[in-house]
Amino acid sequence: MPKGSIIHYDIETDLELSIKTKKVWSIAVLCNNEYKNFYADNWDEEKKILNEFIKYIRKIKNPILLSYSGVGFDKNVLYYALKRHELESEYFLNLPHYDLCSILKKNFIFPIKGYGLKEVGKYLGYGFNSEYFDGLYVAMQYIRCQRTGDKLPKEIFNYIKDDVYSMEYIIKELKTNRNDIKDLDYTTIEKHK
Repeated sequence: MPKGSIIHYDIETDLELSIKTKKVWSIAVLCNNEYKNFYADNWDEEKKILNEFIKYIRKIKNPILLSYSGVGFDKNVLYYALKRHELESEYFLNLPHYDLCSILKKNFIFPIKGYGLKEVGKYLGYGFNSEYFDGLYVAMQYIRCQRTGDKLPKEIFNYIKDDVYSMEYIIKELKTNRNDIKDLDYTTIEKHK
């Protein structure tokens, strides 16, 4: 992997279709065995959690951001949210970013149907706490709780935590000598930014 501190990160958003106006209500990070979740109790706290996330990154020496979508979803949504709130969007954009899903698609053939985080993680042996949830369900639960005033169920937070821990697990598992998958040449990672 490139030299630096890898920050596995994953966001949760509203259901807005435009990537430029999506609201962010959770940013989960895992770096140097430390897990954090920047969580907005309500929509008005979006700017606060974005600001906390940037402050967190600034404290990390040589941060390298790693997400999982295949299309740069997390990076793009965060960039536009930061820009909308006039927070350090250019700083964020200029950090090294990698999409683990894109790297896997270009370098591995797995005997599974797709390259979703749950499919790959499960195949490699990660034990998900919430394997039946997806981003749509989680967003709908957050929106429901915003309407009713209920607290978000604990299982949703387990789902969020699983996303970043499973990314770290996948990388560690791929570094082992497995006969059922092709080894990743980590020197090619720079080509897949």
